[in-house]
Amino acid sequence: MTIFHSGHELSQEIRRVLGGAHVRCAVAFWGKGTGAFLKSVGADLTDLRIVCNIEMGGTNPDALVELGAPDNSRLRHQQGLHAKVYISDRGLVVGSANVSENGIGLEQDVAGLTEAGVVYGPHEDAWSAAAAWFEQLFERAAQVDADAIATARQRFSRVGPWTKAGPLVPGSLMNMIRMKPELFKNVGFVVASVVSTEARRATALRQAVQANIATKTSLAAIPDDGMFIGWSKADVRRWPATFLEFWIPKSSLRIFPRSVRALDPKNGNVFSVRDARAVRDMLPSGVPSFAEAQRVDRELAQRLREGGGGVFPTAYDLADALEKL
Repeated sequence: MTIFHSGHELSQEIRRVLGGAHVRCAVAFWGKGTGAFLKSVGADLTDLRIVCNIEMGGTNPDALVELGAPDNSRLRHQQGLHAKVYISDRGLVVGSANVSENGIGLEQDVAGLTEAGVVYGPHEDAWSAAAAWFEQLFERAAQVDADAIATARQRFSRVGPWTKAGPLVPGSLMNMIRMKPELFKNVGFVVASVVSTEARRATALRQAVQANIATKTSLAAIPDDGMFIGWSKADVRRWPATFLEFWIPKSSLRIFPRSVRALDPKNGNVFSVRDARAVRDMLPSGVPSFAEAQRVDRELAQRLREGGGGVFPTAYDLADALEKL
């Protein structure tokens, strides 16, 4: 059974699936009133697992508290998640609707936006594939703890105009990020300055294969400069799937567009490749060239490095760090 639904019919199907057993939701954004809504459709909150997105500003922090945060180990978040997938023993819904007044309609039958999706029966191939995908996603996602709630509250309060007053600095990518972080969607940033040794890279590759994180064949395509070795588990869990690396050896700055191929949080390692096409598609028009930014932003980058550098999952995170310099 595969059926296309939109509008009210889609909302009803999502309600039906949420009222089943072993409910799993990989849904980016959750609105206030979520707790009462789930109870109204018969969802068992003790048998419900959720992965959401808190970085993009679409999840109301009050909804996270309604769902048991910061003490609910079954409520997790994953940077970059934008899916809307609902799974239970009653079937699978894959569509565009978040758990919000606009997406489903929490307090009324009619949602604020026109949504569409596809419904599959339980144990069909698509249902089984989605269930397996969810388990992998849930395993690598982080629990919504007190820090995550604080992040959600900060991000949620920024939905809407964020542009700061003041002129843009010609040629400065960092200044543009600081002034207009909302333009840099789905791309993160990493500030690095340490060169890994050949021995450490070899160990990292061996660990990744032993842990079944990646195959030897796939890792063979990872260049030496695409390996980030010895980072903290927290940093690796927050690592953006697509990112700009600000590489700061000594007094110079190089900027590399990258995509992640594999993550090893346990051992603190990230494997990436240069991916100009993927990053370019995510950058706003009018962004300075990397060559310009490497020249203009050198001093700012060095100050970031001196402050500890690190991983910035979103442009808002980098904007905050730049604001404090």
